[in-house]
Amino acid sequence: VGTDPTYCGVNELYERYFSSNPTGQTACYNASSSVECSTIGAKPAVCGNNPALDFCGQDAQYAVSNSGRFTITTVASENLVTDNKTGLIWQQTTVSGKTWQQALDYCNNLVYGGQSDFRLPTYHELRSIVDYSIINPAIDTTAFPTTPSNGFWSSSSYASSADNAWIVGFNYGSVGYDGKDYFGYVRCVR
Repeated sequence: VGTDPTYCGVNELYERYFSSNPTGQTACYNASSSVECSTIGAKPAVCGNNPALDFCGQDAQYAVSNSGRFTITTVASENLVTDNKTGLIWQQTTVSGKTWQQALDYCNNLVYGGQSDFRLPTYHELRSIVDYSIINPAIDTTAFPTTPSNGFWSSSSYASSADNAWIVGFNYGSVGYDGKDYFGYVRCVR
């Protein structure tokens, strides 16, 4: 159990969407000082019953470069952004002033860059393009220029209330939920 990465919550879904979000953290710490970041031969570090890993799972252990992460392809005068980490293909432009249902409908009917199989991203997919090392906006502005720092709709409803859905703000990479009648921003994915 101590070396099983799923035991610590490190699984394929987590790795796919969250290991690539840089926070700018470059050092590891225990309760009172900086310590060497341990990987015990794995990237990311495997947490377990080893006392040397009592502070395992810190951001610095997951440090990756975003260099070359996104590829921009122009088709029919429209830019598609491929995330080379997740394989997702994003609409480069944004749309504002949509309720949650309007955002779902917009993405489901979108024809962009010669493609017609777009959808509203899940909460996890939308969070995967947040860059926590920068703010206002917290996103790669070469891949996603003119991205506002406001809240973007996800397709994920808020479990405690069917009248709400998750949004991701690109100010600091904030996450939260809002009423589905809120007018938010939209970026579609395929």
